[in-house]
Amino acid sequence: MWRRRLGLTHKTLCWADWNGQGNLQDQARQARYRLIDDARGDCRLVLMGHTLDDQAETFLMRLKRGSGVDGLAGIPACRFVGSTAQDEGYWVLRPLLGIQRQALRNYLNQQNAQWVEDPSNQDPSYERIQMRQLLNEISGTGLGASVLAETATRMAQAKEVLDQQVQRLACDLVQEHHGDIVIDLPTLFKQPTELADRLVAAALCWVSSNPYRPRYAALRRCLDAAAGVAAQSLHGCVLYQWKGRLRITREYQAVANMSVALAQKVLWDGRWHLRLAQPVPPKASGWVVKPLGDAGAQAARPFLTSDIPFRSLTSHPALFDQSGVLQTVPGLSKNPPFETEFDLRPFDQSLINH
Repeated sequence: MWRRRLGLTHKTLCWADWNGQGNLQDQARQARYRLIDDARGDCRLVLMGHTLDDQAETFLMRLKRGSGVDGLAGIPACRFVGSTAQDEGYWVLRPLLGIQRQALRNYLNQQNAQWVEDPSNQDPSYERIQMRQLLNEISGTGLGASVLAETATRMAQAKEVLDQQVQRLACDLVQEHHGDIVIDLPTLFKQPTELADRLVAAALCWVSSNPYRPRYAALRRCLDAAAGVAAQSLHGCVLYQWKGRLRITREYQAVANMSVALAQKVLWDGRWHLRLAQPVPPKASGWVVKPLGDAGAQAARPFLTSDIPFRSLTSHPALFDQSGVLQTVPGLSKNPPFETEFDLRPFDQSLINH
């Protein structure tokens, strides 16, 4: 009734591909973003109804895990979400973050508006519901939702300042090289630990298309080991020394089975935007975008226009015909069969999403 009165259309999206593995709520959150992405069409702004209470509960969950500034900054009021569709992604806006849940319900009751309660909101086996119960218990001590949400806001402000410093640092230390991040290693290790960690974590997220940072302990172990000569794996990436610098590339095993049918516009691995200058030629019918792998990297290397480490080349996307024969590496092959290009959202744009 309210939807019709407001002139809004409605679509119910169903998540049907969960395999029962992993954290249910985390898997559901990721599925929600995928379903929204598939259904949004050309819409670039998506509104979500998180409230001040959601913010306070998130703060407690992160506090329990020993999170730093980023975690305690809580739920952002706006966030860019990379797309699996054929554009640059979309922005999530949360206009109700400053409104308490009960105040919203009171307003809806005044308007005689109905809403649907998620049954999982009453399930104490979920961590968020445990934090919701804890919040009710401690609110009488002065640690209510408003106080915790205000602390999250201050942490978000501190995070923004740190992000700006990391962005400036990236301008001096970082180079993008065919989808990899290359960092001046000696200068990196001279930086304050917090800034160095944040820069490398952001690079890992950019290369892996993962919006969530790696665990701090794992990141620290990896960076300590990066001072040696052995390659390190973390967050779906490989970190290794290359020409005296730290190079971060996509781990081949993370994309080994990733294959997308060739079209005029293709998004591969959440960040490689392949565009053809014309519709797919008839001769390219049945072609796919997939990583080169060892064999493809060996075959492509003599015909490339740029020097790329073999380890990086194996995970680089390329075009293969219907028989699995390598045809071209867009942006790298000499004399490609037709005009193609790969676009990547610049690394520096990923550092600050405001």
